[in-house]
Amino acid sequence: MSEAVTAAFGATDADLLGSGWESTIYALGKTQILRIPRPEAGSEDRARVQAAFTASLPPRCLLPCRAFAKSRGSTGSCT
Repeated sequence: MSEAVTAAFGATDADLLGSGWESTIYALGKTQILRIPRPEAGSEDRARVQAAFTASLPPRCLLPCRAFAKSRGSTGSCT
């Protein structure tokens, strides 16, 4: 995958600034960089489990219900 990403940004091996435990960094000109994070072992499974858990939660207001209703000019409540 990183080869496709570097190609999309026009980065080559000559642009490689460094590589470490968390990511690989390429120079994109003089003022920008391209950081490609390394996937952690099991990260895809963890992301799948988190997405399934989040999808199973009921929707919630981001504001307290009364504040939300008041901001909308209503006296109702969030349900």
